[in-house]
Amino acid sequence: ILLLDDAGLVLEANRSAAGLLDHKADDLRGKRPPGPVGTWITSRLGGRPVDGAGLDPMRLGQPPRWFELVTMDTREPDGARVVQILLRDVTERYEREQGLESVAREALVAREEEQQRIARELHDGPVQSLVQLLRGLDTLASEVPEPQRGRVVEARAEAEGVGDELRRFSRD
Repeated sequence: ILLLDDAGLVLEANRSAAGLLDHKADDLRGKRPPGPVGTWITSRLGGRPVDGAGLDPMRLGQPPRWFELVTMDTREPDGARVVQILLRDVTERYEREQGLESVAREALVAREEEQQRIARELHDGPVQSLVQLLRGLDTLASEVPEPQRGRVVEARAEAEGVGDELRRFSRD
């Protein structure tokens, strides 16, 4: 926890906040928060702090920890403005969310690979079998007498329609 005055200078810092800023609490008083954390705080506050939580956590230290900035604008009894800053450790939540996003990405990749595999199998199996069937029906149509030829031509048209649907399904 940090307390800043209206000018953005540190009024108070607890030991944890001082450790994140890589300074002793006493050395921070009267100064702007230093280092990358201080820059992050300043950029998030934009010069005029407002109440709220930061949406973009910051990675700090080794092993890495993720912190979210939460601010609260208050007034002292004398009317002086004080901004309370809480650097909330959200490492577990952040890593869990990243893990879930990773699982979702992997599931999407696996689904796309499975779709491609099915498309290849459709093209290489049933579609090729239908092509052979169409060729056989063409041969049969040229060999059967006229009354049955119409039935063979109809069967060929139906088989060709099935082939078109399989190709469309495979493409999609």
